[in-house]
Amino acid sequence: MEQYFRTWVIDIREHVPSVTSHTTAIAARHGLRHPGGLSQPEVLLTDLVVTLQKDGVVKEEAILTRHSDGASTPAFENECRLLELYWTECDTEFSVCRRNGVNAPLAANLCWLFPVSEQILRRGVTDAQQLAHAVLLDELVHHDHVTVREACRSAARRGSLPAGASICAFRQLLAMQALVVDLSAPDLFCLPPAAFTLAAPAAPD
Repeated sequence: MEQYFRTWVIDIREHVPSVTSHTTAIAARHGLRHPGGLSQPEVLLTDLVVTLQKDGVVKEEAILTRHSDGASTPAFENECRLLELYWTECDTEFSVCRRNGVNAPLAANLCWLFPVSEQILRRGVTDAQQLAHAVLLDELVHHDHVTVREACRSAARRGSLPAGASICAFRQLLAMQALVVDLSAPDLFCLPPAAFTLAAPAAPD
């Protein structure tokens, strides 16, 4: 989920299989052990392949994720080296994400936004929701509010929005990445409007 909300991300593929004939050739060439051996090799999977587009340039990043407690075994390091060489041949940046877990505020915010992103991708947004977006954005940009919570209250009052519509608009704008912010903040509603960057929203498919 964290990768989904990175700026410039246009596609994410999960559990991407490598081409076994390529990884076995790499193993033989570099003297590495291939999982399953060379006669019955296992297919190596990469957890995430993220496609980014910025200024018209498209690039991919391959990411292998592991809990830090299990990321330093010889077998894992061997697999990392194989995948690194494989993705380098594919002209793709490779990295290993070692962590003890997502910090609590970030995890909470991602879980709050991800269902909305999925819903927008399936159904899009209504005219009424687009109106609420416009009203809230006007409050955030053109009025001197101390916090987002204050801007939401003002948007509901000035725009005569239905109860909860301004909160829903804020959540949708974040999910669409029309508003970009550090999602590790403990309370997004307490942030000042200046903490957010305006961006073109990701268009639903």
